[in-house]
Amino acid sequence: MNQDGSDIKYLTNGDKFVSTPRFAPSGDSIVYISYLDGRSYIILKNLKDNTESIISAFEGVISAPRFSPDGKSLLISHSSNGETNILSLDLNSKRTKKITRSSAISTSPCFSPDQKYMVFSSDISGSQQLYIIDFTKKNKKPKRISFGSGKYATPVWSPNGDLIAFTKIQLGKFYIGVMKPDGKEERLLSEGHKIESPAWLPNGRGINFTKTESPSNSKLYSVDLVKRNHKIISTPTNAYLPDWSHPLLVE
Repeated sequence: MNQDGSDIKYLTNGDKFVSTPRFAPSGDSIVYISYLDGRSYIILKNLKDNTESIISAFEGVISAPRFSPDGKSLLISHSSNGETNILSLDLNSKRTKKITRSSAISTSPCFSPDQKYMVFSSDISGSQQLYIIDFTKKNKKPKRISFGSGKYATPVWSPNGDLIAFTKIQLGKFYIGVMKPDGKEERLLSEGHKIESPAWLPNGRGINFTKTESPSNSKLYSVDLVKRNHKIISTPTNAYLPDWSHPLLVE
């Protein structure tokens, strides 16, 4: 759809459960997750010819796919045998590689724009917090960056790499916020009942997110970083988990 919610085109027909659509950096395809018969499927949909293909299938639950900035791989969260770890999936060879290896629940991975770092959410410390892994170092031990009260989730790096957006849950309230990659200068931009899943505007000046008032009422909103003005993005049905295409490829 357009950025104001107009001209909606449905890419799936509703005959199966689908989740977390993500644009490829090229803007000509998306990936999404589908579940059937106890397996998780990563589906690639070509937006030019409207064809679909299964990239990979997994036992257990796959969630939170994210393309690498170069478009050659995906970061995914895989839950199996009581563990939830982050994997990278090479789109050419279809081989997977474990990035995290622990009994903690690690999810919502996102590359930095230069692809040198990854931010993710994990309960390694006992509560859900944000962590960074530096791929340029041999020791890829996660470094915690969130230290405020409450839980942190769904981190997403800004297009120019200067900020990380996140969801925060504290005392039953939900917030959308931003912080620098080192965890400093945390700012909360929006507060509401179950607001989550931030998605950066391509210019980095604002964030879209999901707001769920009830199980039957979920809408998309946007908030700008400076004035913190909020705007609803009108859709004819409930909507969740927005993602943006590359600005140069929007027609």
